[in-house]
Amino acid sequence: MFQLTLRGLLSLLLVALPLCATAFSLKGKVIDRETGDALIGATLTLPQIGRTTLTDNEGLFRFELPSQRNYTRTVSYLGYRKQTLTVNPARTDTLLLILFAHGCNFLYW
Repeated sequence: MFQLTLRGLLSLLLVALPLCATAFSLKGKVIDRETGDALIGATLTLPQIGRTTLTDNEGLFRFELPSQRNYTRTVSYLGYRKQTLTVNPARTDTLLLILFAHGCNFLYW
């Protein structure tokens, strides 16, 4: 009986470990500078790890990261200039990206 319980526990741990492998995340929101409206469908990329995501209908995005280190993040949106920023989830895990036609201001919150 004890062996069966121990095997079950070990099996559960082996299944759960891959789910816990991503310990860090980077999330935020992309908005228009002039109107403050969410930019739906803005493309965000982390080239070092080959991940890309789009903002949702509220302008929100989220990346699950394999480690807590510096990442170069790019954001692009039709009609706006593509922007690049180095971020570190150890310093901040949430970004507010304010885009406008000729550049990008970014704030940490």
